Formats: sequence, C-alpha cells, structure tokens
Amino acid sequence: MRHGDSTHLVGDFQQKTDWKEFRRQLPSWDNAQLTELGIEQVKEASVKWRGTFNRIFHSPLPRAIDSASYMNPEGKIPMDTWPDLREIDTKSMRLPSWIQLSLYNWFVYTFFNSIFNFGFFKIMRTASRIMRRAQSCKEPVLLVSHKARIMSLMLYAWLKPGWRIVSSITDPAGVTVVECPDKK
Repeated sequence: MRHGDSTHLVGDFQQKTDWKEFRRQLPSWDNAQLTELGIEQVKEASVKWRGTFNRIFHSPLPRAIDSASYMNPEGKIPMDTWPDLREIDTKSMRLPSWIQLSLYNWFVYTFFNSIFNFGFFKIMRTASRIMRRAQSCKEPVLLVSHKARIMSLMLYAWLKPGWRIVSSITDPAGVTVVECPDKK
C-alpha cells in the first residue's frame, strides 16, 4: 500500500526548478505528514481492505506510520517498522542551473539516473529482501511504503517466477496486491 496523500505532495509539480532547489526540498520530505485528504483516503482503504491481512509492516517515515495506524483502527493487528520500506534514495546529478525541470520530471530523471548508475541492483536487492521477509510470514501482510519502493516491489514480482501481481494501484492510499509462491 502506498501512504495517503501527504504534505510533500502538495504543490505545483509542473513548476520549473533547477537541481539545487529540488535537492533543497528533499530533506523536508522525511517529515511530511498526511493531509486531511490523505487521512480520508487511508480510512476508506481500511474499510475496503479490512480482514484481508494479519500483519502490517511500514516505512519509518511519519506518513507511512500514520497510514499503517489508520489501516489498523482497532489496534489489534501487529505492526512493525521496516527501514527497508522507506523512500528510495535517489541522487540527482548536478546540472547547469539554466536547466529547469518540473518537480515531476526531476523524479523521473533521478529514478532513471539511479538505474543507469547501477542503483537498480541495490533497489532490486532491497526488494528481494522485503519480499522474502513478507513471504516468510506465511500469512497475508500489508506493506505500507512509498510509490517508488512499491513500484520496485512490483518489478521484482514481475521478474520472479511464481509471483503474480493481482492488482497495481500506486495512487495515494492505493493497494497493490501481489501473490507469492508457497515457500518450500
């Protein structure tokens, strides 16, 4: 599950900015909170998905912790923090300040930059570790994380024989369902 809409997603993603401003904004994202809309999104998801998971693992970032808590309104489901579920750390290349990209395009650029600089292998190793740990639970689990991390988990499932992506919704508070093979 992707966390609900949060304060770091508020703003004009089409506004042009240079790499210095983009990098300046990133540290504040670690402390981003759910917006009122994000809280409503997660509450709706909790009603829809109630009873479909027996354990919750979440990113250590506040928006994921809060999303996990709203998915567990009665507090009866065990919840644990997994540092591997945090945002994928991408480093943007330094470019001349005259190059202005939208915030959205900076994300796309840094994602592809990390792939071409062998960050892809690190991302896939982390995805493998997450999926193997979830699989070892032998019960339905809910992973609450961030869009790029969820997409890396989907890519892992797509590439791995026996794994199946049942549904993929990466919008805020969207739930992606992946079936894993029985561990033998």
